[in-house]
Amino acid sequence: MRKTFIIADTHFGDSSIITSIGRDFESVKEMDSFMIEKWNSVVSKDDDIIVAGDFIRLPRENQKEYVENILGRLNFHTLELVVGNHDTEDLLEIMRDYSKNINIYRHPIVKDNFWIVSHEPMFVNERTVWVNIFGHVHNNPSYRDISSRSMCVSTERLDYIPIEWEKVKESIIQVSRKELERFEK
Repeated sequence: MRKTFIIADTHFGDSSIITSIGRDFESVKEMDSFMIEKWNSVVSKDDDIIVAGDFIRLPRENQKEYVENILGRLNFHTLELVVGNHDTEDLLEIMRDYSKNINIYRHPIVKDNFWIVSHEPMFVNERTVWVNIFGHVHNNPSYRDISSRSMCVSTERLDYIPIEWEKVKESIIQVSRKELERFEK
């Protein structure tokens, strides 16, 4: 049975993310290999994955080869990319040419009727049915991992392992129940 996974902010190929976010890698090659291994440990070639932005940072040279190498090593049936602030037009063009099973969205998308997937966090009123699944903030402690109306799926918060979409929904429902129980007391 096909599953769907989600992750954000992988930043494959981005040497600056190692120091700016404090990722514990000696090199981009080590980081990329580690993240590919983590990705493939849960995602099969028959599964779908949503990347909530900042997928691959293009190198100065051999851009097409680099992107195709990363995509060729990652398991997925369909990849949906919600474009992040570091996803360039050149990257999107290479990805479009690589496979018809890659869908690119320039704006947030709605999954399963009321789950909004965006790159940057969005304000969601607690009195609505909408829930925001986002990235962008990496390990910034100003943002909670999860609440009744949102969840951050930045790779650092997921131990670099894509999370199953159904688990995202179940986790938020559990938090919502706990918050409701507290409110009713």
